[in-house]
Amino acid sequence: MSPTIKPGDRLRITVICEANLLDDKDLWVTVPAPHTPRLTFKIPLDSTDVTIEVLTPRYWPPLRGDVWADGKDREWFAVQDEPGTPVTLVTEHGNHVAGDPEELLPLHSPWRIAYKGRERREAEARALGDEPPF
Repeated sequence: MSPTIKPGDRLRITVICEANLLDDKDLWVTVPAPHTPRLTFKIPLDSTDVTIEVLTPRYWPPLRGDVWADGKDREWFAVQDEPGTPVTLVTEHGNHVAGDPEELLPLHSPWRIAYKGRERREAEARALGDEPPF
């Protein structure tokens, strides 16, 4: 059942989107849309009615060979026993194994990729293709 919305109603809308551009006052985001490949719009950052939570950092989820840094600058290595098995994150000291990297997102944020592993670099190269960009 869809809600009945009338002009003037106060709404809380959650949008899963991709950060596109950030300046001092606005965040431009991109959202998949059925009528166009992507819909881009801005969200004002100085509004008290806007809250933004980063769900996953760029390049998430980890791929085998990646090195990720958490909010305390600890390095986590993305390892995989064999192709087809889940990727596991292990700290630089070999402890704090996380069988599911999603469990770590809220615990050790913010996350950033420190090094792209061979698997990710090869996938990005395939996506670019051999043709020049013009």
